[in-house]
Amino acid sequence: MTPENFKEILDRYTRGVCTEEEKQLVDAWYANIQSENTDHPDNLENQLWAKLQPVKANTTVGRRATWLKIAASVALLIAAATFYLVLQPVNSDATIAARSESNRDLISKSSTIEIRNDDAVIKNVTLDDGSQVSLQPQSTLTISENFSSGARVVSLRGEAFFDVERDTLRPFYVYAGDVVTKVLGTSFTVRAIESDKKITVAVKTGKVSVSTKPGVSVNQSSSEVILTPNQKAVYDSEVTRVKKEFVEKPEVILPKPTIFKMKYEETPVSEIFRVLAENYGVEFEYDEEIFADCHLTTKMSNEGLFERVEIICTAIGATYTLDDAVIRIEGKGCR
Repeated sequence: MTPENFKEILDRYTRGVCTEEEKQLVDAWYANIQSENTDHPDNLENQLWAKLQPVKANTTVGRRATWLKIAASVALLIAAATFYLVLQPVNSDATIAARSESNRDLISKSSTIEIRNDDAVIKNVTLDDGSQVSLQPQSTLTISENFSSGARVVSLRGEAFFDVERDTLRPFYVYAGDVVTKVLGTSFTVRAIESDKKITVAVKTGKVSVSTKPGVSVNQSSSEVILTPNQKAVYDSEVTRVKKEFVEKPEVILPKPTIFKMKYEETPVSEIFRVLAENYGVEFEYDEEIFADCHLTTKMSNEGLFERVEIICTAIGATYTLDDAVIRIEGKGCR
């Protein structure tokens, strides 16, 4: 029974129009409240009752007080139900894992729709929520039958590019091998070829969460990574690890790039790194004090991100490494 159902029964009870069964239910519930020593957090029920309790000057007031207490308890019941059903799933990792496992069951236990691409060209699929899937040849997409009305859950064998319609109330889950990708609304590629021991998720726009399925142990402190544009997660089944990396060819993500419009004449290298980070959505790590005296006069041509970083590092006598989707610059500076 939901809190809403109980409120309706209580309303009928107070108006004297409820059934005998409903009357017995309310009487039993109220008797239980009277007899139990409730241990709600922070004595919330007692606080509510203290605020609502009137002075008992006569029997009528006493009866009114009784009903006020019932109302306070109902408010507490509804608040507790709301906290449990709405807030807990957001804050509890265990609940998220359980829900994720339940989503997987939607694929394995319920009726499903299977879309295969046996052709030599990409097959474009539009899902019921408006999301677009570009299914690569020799790939299969499995969709839960209740996709349009329930959880947005699909399973993939092979490779596909997803452009997901945003829905904050219904996250989109892609199950591929031992990996689960969760998004609200973004575009990304999932590659899970059965003959390949690695599963890759690469983000083009937005943000996604990539983790292993419940029950799959991983060789690291966390089984989840958060990806942003130009980043990818690689799950290696041999070492059971989810690693965050850069995509092979990062692209400029700004709708109106600024990287080609700026003139770099004796420009501090820190400013050039800032512009690159802004345009590509990447992170640089370096000692600003060491490179404070490094200035460059240059222009940006059609090189890729890493080629540009290589040119800059050569000019200032530095080197760079890629670690956990971060570009780390090291050197002695320009003094």
